Amino acid sequence: MKRIKSDKIIFADQLFDGYVYFDNGIITDVTQKEIPVFKEYDLTGYYVSAGFIDIHTHGGGGNRFEGSVDEIVDGCNFHLMYGTTSICPTISAAALDSMAQSVENVRKAMNDPRVKGTIIGAHLEGPYLSRKQSGAQCADFISDPNEQEYLPLLERYGDTIAR
Repeated sequence: MKRIKSDKIIFADQLFDGYVYFDNGIITDVTQKEIPVFKEYDLTGYYVSAGFIDIHTHGGGGNRFEGSVDEIVDGCNFHLMYGTTSICPTISAAALDSMAQSVENVRKAMNDPRVKGTIIGAHLEGPYLSRKQSGAQCADFISDPNEQEYLPLLERYGDTIAR
């Protein structure tokens, strides 16, 4: 078992002075009790908090989440350096075959051991959006929902698409 020692562990309503114990990447206890461990990280004076979850981001560190598997891996690891431990790589509205390839690359990245955080799944931002509230999406790829288009995508990638 390992532990983090800090006088600034962030709780919802207070800062806590104590230890965060974890084993195999899972938090087992947050307490002031001293339990024997084989490794301690002394972060006294530093804030310790739960990791951030980003459910809408198009990339990071110069990497696009609609790019290659390597770009997705590098983008996720870039976000991890700044506290985002779980992420949904966002794919913009595009031609359906292009979106499908991006989802396939997210699927491969989800299983890539180089990813240090957690990829929750792909976030598809379109193509079924309101044209009046489409933001920066390319209007050429915005369409009304079409069951014959999206069902094959969901059937093939239902385990990868999170949003």
